[in-house]
Amino acid sequence: GRGPVQLMLAISVLSLVAFITTLLMRYNAFVTMYEDAQAKRSNFEVMIQRRDNLFGNLVKLTLNHAALEHSIFSHTSDKRKESVEAGKGGPIGSAIEQLMKQGGIGKLLGDGGAGKALLGADGGFGNALGRLMAIVEQYPTVQSADTYKHMMTSLVDMEDRIASKREEFNASAATYNVAITKWPWDYLAMITGFKRVEYFHEKPAGDTPIITPQ
Repeated sequence: GRGPVQLMLAISVLSLVAFITTLLMRYNAFVTMYEDAQAKRSNFEVMIQRRDNLFGNLVKLTLNHAALEHSIFSHTSDKRKESVEAGKGGPIGSAIEQLMKQGGIGKLLGDGGAGKALLGADGGFGNALGRLMAIVEQYPTVQSADTYKHMMTSLVDMEDRIASKREEFNASAATYNVAITKWPWDYLAMITGFKRVEYFHEKPAGDTPIITPQ
């Protein structure tokens, strides 16, 4: 009589508890994987910010050296006016001329005038680095400066670390994305609001100049 009914009821309750427990465990796994991906994303973005700060200091150093050499050359050759006029047609000459008028690099970068035009702020890091290196090639004293060499070496190291952090994030994001798209857990992910995480894709090598320690 009642024995089989109670047994079936107990089995049903245990099955329901096991099902709910499994759902909770999988939900917690989603949370853990998502938080891991977000943490690695944050680490990657921190490295990008540090790279940008280092690059900004490298820009300041380069333009200061370039302005100094440009000024000395113009005065010693007694052709300052001609050299400035010749340079106005291009970003380098106009940027350095504005820098010299302002008496330093601080206002130039702070105002975002010739500094941004020179480095192409809207063209991404690769374009900015390429334009900076074009300036460096025209001013030997910049290349020979110990501070410049140290900063360039640090920039190379920073790029390697950024690549490593990018790989770590993408691997974590892939683990999470696979987990929330596998059947039948994709239904749980959809109901609970878990969505795919976008990867960070490295730009083609042709977009960014190759930099090596000086």
